[in-house]
Amino acid sequence: MKDSGTAMLGVGVSSGKNQAEEAAEQATLAPLIGSSIQSATGVVYNITGGKDITLQEVNRVSQMVTSLADPSANIIFGAVVDDRYTGEIHVTIIATGFSQSFQKKLLTDPRAAKLLDKVAEDQQSKSPIISSNKVESRAPPRKLFF
Repeated sequence: MKDSGTAMLGVGVSSGKNQAEEAAEQATLAPLIGSSIQSATGVVYNITGGKDITLQEVNRVSQMVTSLADPSANIIFGAVVDDRYTGEIHVTIIATGFSQSFQKKLLTDPRAAKLLDKVAEDQQSKSPIISSNKVESRAPPRKLFF
């Protein structure tokens, strides 16, 4: 997924009867920019639920994610059971490797332009955090592989 261009982050949270489908749909769509993970060639996603999460729910989320990504996509999957999430499912997705035409469309979409302008304005209005204390690292940098 290194050097794959534009990336999209999606998060979905749901509870109730169709929680798996609803959380997956929320995570795979970006309604603010009118986009989805469709045709992504690299996808990392995680499903988190409580002890009540079923393998059928995990499978339904996985089917939705893989059906939207490019058929030859590199997909990395993880699942977590955490008591704090009983009764709900959280889906987090990072997708990348979109086609050049998709990236061009995204950059020319007026909704995306508005969103990017707002982010830029918010960043300009905040003053930078400057620390006078220099922190030195003793350990050499490490690369993590998953």
